[in-house]
Order: sequence, then C-alpha cells, then structure tokens
Amino acid sequence: VHRHLHILLCVSPLADAARARARRFPNLESRVHVNVVRMWPEEALASVSHRVLQDVDLGDEETTSAIIKFMPFSFAAVNALSADYATNERRYNYVTPKSFLELVGLYRTMLERCRAEAKVRLVRYSKGLEKLEAAVDQVRTLDEEIKSKLERLEQKAMQRDKLAPMVDAEAACVLAEGEKALALALQAETKQAEAEAMQADIQAHDREAAPALEAISRALSSINRRDVMDLKALGSPPPGVDDVLAACIMLLNDGGRGGGGDTSWR
Repeated sequence: VHRHLHILLCVSPLADAARARARRFPNLESRVHVNVVRMWPEEALASVSHRVLQDVDLGDEETTSAIIKFMPFSFAAVNALSADYATNERRYNYVTPKSFLELVGLYRTMLERCRAEAKVRLVRYSKGLEKLEAAVDQVRTLDEEIKSKLERLEQKAMQRDKLAPMVDAEAACVLAEGEKALALALQAETKQAEAEAMQADIQAHDREAAPALEAISRALSSINRRDVMDLKALGSPPPGVDDVLAACIMLLNDGGRGGGGDTSWR
C-alpha cells in the first residue's frame, strides 16, 4: 500500500503558504517530485474567456471575437515580460491560470461599472437636453411676448404723440381756468370781506337806530283817530308835519315804486 500510494499536493507559487511550508518541512522539496504545471495553451485561454464573457454584450461579432482573442494575447505578453524580468532582475513574477481568470473577471467588472456610469451620464445628458429644450421653448415664448409688448408700446407711443398736443392744450386751458378761478376766488374773498364789513356797519347802524325805532314805534302806537281828525282840520300844518305825512304816503304807496301819489297837503 505504501509503495503504491501517491499523494498529489497542488500549491500555487503565488501563495506565501507554499514558501512557509517548504521552510518548515524541508522533505517537501527533498523527497517530493516537483512537477511544475505548464501554462494553458492559447486555445484553452480563449475558450475560458469565451465561456466567462458569453453572457456579456460586447457588441457585434467582430468586436466580441477581438476582445476574446485579446485576453490570451495579453496573458501571453505578460508571461513573456515576466520571463525577461526573471532573466534580467533575477526576480520572479508568477502568472497562473488564476491570474487569467482574475483578468477576465476584472475586465467584466470594469466593463459593467463603466457601462453603469455611462448610463447614468446618458440619463443626465437626456435630462439636460430636456431642460435645454424646455428653456429654449420658454425663451421663444418670452421672445414672442416681448415682441408683442414692444408692438403695443410702439402703438401706445404713437397714440401718446398724437394726444400730446391735445393734452398740452388742455393743460394750458386748465392752467388758464385755474388762474381765472384763483382770480375769482380772490374777488370772492374781497367781496366776502366787503360784505362782512357792510354787515358789521349795518349791524352797527341797526344798534344805533334801535332806540329811535323803538321811540317811533311807541309814537305810532300812541296815534289815534282823534289825532288824525285834528291833522285834517289844520289848514296850514306846522313845519315838518307835512314832510312826515308825505313820507308816510310814499311808504304806503309801495315805497314810491307805484308813482308816489299826491303828497301835497290839500
């Protein structure tokens, strides 16, 4: 059993665990046959990239074929550069099939992220275009409104120019009438002042004549029929009596407007 028992231990040279185990267990190197796995052929790498990217939209047939073929080409180019690096610098850069799978997965992840960013930018661009179109429509509407308002303003200006002489003439007439009204107001104030002065004079005369009027009223109330008969019996009245009786005749005859009548004694 021990003679025919074989154990296969697969270890990636990129992992630190392989080096740690080799240091701890030297028999892994001295009594173990190390078989380095060769790189996958280009056809196998192309088949893997095709399988990984088959559900991804890469464009038309020609573009898809170019991308799938580029994956093995880039992997082989990195291997060649790693060999030159090991020859020149004595340092190793291991490139394994896992690296190829990580390369294809990284390409797919970056493609999806870039497409998502492009989609977001496209949506923003579409919204920006919509806003620009709306702004253009608003500007066009405002332009039409401004033109319409300018036309109305021109019409109003023409009407104003036509009405300006009439307004000026009416303003001159109003100014003249205002001056006349001011003059009339001044005259009215003067007349009012004169009327108030006359009223004051009349009231003063009335106050002065009030005692005489009261005396006349008392004298008139004392005249009786006998006194009138005595006046008729006089052939030649005393001086002043005939004047008083003539004045009474004038007053009784509508203030003298009726002709005055006969004021002689006979």
